Amino acid sequence: MMHGASEIYPWRGPMPIIYVAGAPYEMGFQYGQQCKEILPYVARSHWNELGSLGMKREQIIEEMGKIECYLIKHLNSKGKAYIEEMKGVAEGSGLSYFDIQFCNFGFGLLASLRKCASFAAWGKATKTGEIIVTHNSDAPPYYGGRIPDAFQVCLVGVPSDGYSFIAPTQVGKLGEHSILNEMGFFVGGTALEWGTKHKKKTRLPLFHRYFAQYCSSTREAFDLLSRMDSYYGGGGNTIFVDTKEARYIQRTDSMDTSA
Repeated sequence: MMHGASEIYPWRGPMPIIYVAGAPYEMGFQYGQQCKEILPYVARSHWNELGSLGMKREQIIEEMGKIECYLIKHLNSKGKAYIEEMKGVAEGSGLSYFDIQFCNFGFGLLASLRKCASFAAWGKATKTGEIIVTHNSDAPPYYGGRIPDAFQVCLVGVPSDGYSFIAPTQVGKLGEHSILNEMGFFVGGTALEWGTKHKKKTRLPLFHRYFAQYCSSTREAFDLLSRMDSYYGGGGNTIFVDTKEARYIQRTDSMDTSA
């Protein structure tokens, strides 16, 4: 089903800016309050998207529970903090925790429907020699895929723990595949299609938020990434860029390369 332009691109002009600060739950509550008018529509679109693929709500909730356990296992207290932040978004917006959980974890279930690209250029490739880096998110105009992706905000976060960051992101997500922190460190990422016999590799957007919030440089983030497995935390394509270095990493269960 195709949608009209006004529905696909609901905002015209500058991207809305959402400012959040403080402890995890406080940041989430502020986020939810500022997006409470549009979040129900985005959340409903997510549920409809997977429902159209034949997945039942109970099955989706069970899968998200597994992702949450993975998050806590690999990020420990920081993973629990992101859960508190999602609970704050739910409370602030008046939605259920499962709605906000799906906004943040659903990407791992919908990777096959997502397309995106990242690039970095520097030196002779740019006019001034400075680094230019960006990320583009695309989604198909079917299964409602374009609807959630069309509702983008610019999330400016000042957490009580970690670095401040700015992230253009889909409404309801705590971070997306394009984040810049106060140290001038940028994180970009895409999924990796690497054969029909294997799952498409993609990193949950929350892990990009984690790298941006707690790493100050490309080297620091690369060392952290190298200690993660290649499933929801470490798989896929990644671009790390700081003021001195850019690194591209491609990683699967059987392949690990960087440049």
